This record gives sequence, structure tokens and C-alpha cells, in this order.
Amino acid sequence: MDYYSDKDRFLLEKAITFLVTEVNHYCRNKKPVILHSIRVGLTCAEYRRSIATVIAGVLHDVVEDTKCTHAKITKQFGRRVGRLVGVLTMDYSHPDYQVRWRQSVQRIRNSGSEAILIKSVDIIDNMPYYSHWVTDQAGRRILTWKWNFFRQSFARELKRLHLYAVYSKHLRSVKK
Repeated sequence: MDYYSDKDRFLLEKAITFLVTEVNHYCRNKKPVILHSIRVGLTCAEYRRSIATVIAGVLHDVVEDTKCTHAKITKQFGRRVGRLVGVLTMDYSHPDYQVRWRQSVQRIRNSGSEAILIKSVDIIDNMPYYSHWVTDQAGRRILTWKWNFFRQSFARELKRLHLYAVYSKHLRSVKK
């Protein structure tokens, strides 16, 4: 974290406090959202990305998993963080998971390298958890399809980030 200024570290701490407050107020997800979100943000920091990217990494699930809104995130952390979180928030308006996932991947691609990094780290961090949590064959097929689609869509970017091998390793463990 030495790469970041004191002001940046203060903003990161503010984002973590914000996340904890929102999750403690209401959370609809069964996974350990706080630890997962902090890991995603701190992994983005290891890539020395902007503090906005790191904060968006911390907050990437907060709209999906709590009652927090994009407007609240944008007001607290600025348009750049709000935009990234918005891009990373799944739009559940379409009933078909494949259509939703394809739309999400397209939004991420259109947004650029910051969103690709955050989502890649998010999926890699989630893989072990969902591998144990989703035990039925249909659920595992869905996860495998989504994660394979993402890997195929962003193979070049995953390789550039040196994440392709670890992503593939985790994906193989889900298939077992």
C-alpha cells in the first residue's frame, strides 16, 4: 500500500467502512461479502491501479448484495467509482442467465481494463467459495459456463495480467 498516498489510504478506509455499514444494515448474499470485497480491492491495489479502481473493487458487490444504490456510491466516492460499480453490477432484468452474462461481459469490455481487472479478481476469489457452495450438477454447469465464457472473452487480458493460469486452475477445480 506504500504506492498510495495518505489521502488515498484514507479514502480506501472510508470505502471499507462504507461497505461494512451497508452489509451490516442489510445483506442478501450468503457468502462472506465483507472479506471477499476487501480481498478484491486489495488485489487490485497489488496491480497499482488508481485508488478509484481499488475502491470500486471493494464496493463492486454492494449494490447487488445490499440496499445501497449507485447514486449513493457516486455521491460518496465520485463518478469514476460509481461508473465502475455500475458496470460491475449484474442487471437481472433478463430471465436468461446466459443473456445476462453476455450483456455483463459486453459492459465490462466497453468499460475497459479497470473493470476487467476487478471482475477477473472477483471471479477468481469467488471460485473456491462457489465450488463448495454449489453442489448440484445444474448449478455447477451454470457456473462453469459463465466462468468459461468470461475466460474466453478476456483470455488476452487475463494473460496480460498474469491471471490466466490461476483462473484456469480454479475453473478446473469447479468442474470436479
